[in-house]
Amino acid sequence: MTHFAKSRAVALSCLLSLAAVAASAAPSTPAIVLATSGTEFESTPYTLGFSFSVQSAVSLDALGVWDRDADGLEAPGEVALWKDGDSKPLTLATVDSGTTATLLGGFRWVPVTALLLSPGQVYVVGTFLDGGWATSFGLAQGGSAVVDGRVAIVEDRFSTDFMLTYPNDSNKSAGGAWLGANLQISAVPEPEQAAMLVAGLAAIALLARRRQS
Repeated sequence: MTHFAKSRAVALSCLLSLAAVAASAAPSTPAIVLATSGTEFESTPYTLGFSFSVQSAVSLDALGVWDRDADGLEAPGEVALWKDGDSKPLTLATVDSGTTATLLGGFRWVPVTALLLSPGQVYVVGTFLDGGWATSFGLAQGGSAVVDGRVAIVEDRFSTDFMLTYPNDSNKSAGGAWLGANLQISAVPEPEQAAMLVAGLAAIALLARRRQS
């Protein structure tokens, strides 16, 4: 086998490894899947959400707004994620009214640029709708939900400013949430997977340079 053929074989092997890593990538899943809604109420003038931490490093991939009857939002929903105690959003998005946004698990979703969420940090997610409905779970108003095992909900959060603002108020309901907002997360590649990606890219770059020389 010629040197070029060997290089090509190495590059092909790396490409196959890259494909295997991509194929095994974990999908994005909602942090909260609502089983039964609590008392339903008109969402204005509140920013509604919850504070939470993560048990392992995950990627934030999308933000969502609860769609009461799964028939479209009555008004656009502004959603943001903050570090607890910091009023400057880490990321924010707008979920359009109607049915254009993807529906999953009773929420309308919009993708965001992937953001790493790290253990040991408390985050806050909240949404403001200028019209429409909201609900809850884990509060006196009732409701129940299944929470992704990588997420630990700290407490409910809200603000009453007639606009999207950092929700600093709370009823101190441990493990409860106003819905309001939700988020989708996915697993972060293990170090071994990241090393495979780097090796594959390096081999491809090396092959390209040798072909040019």
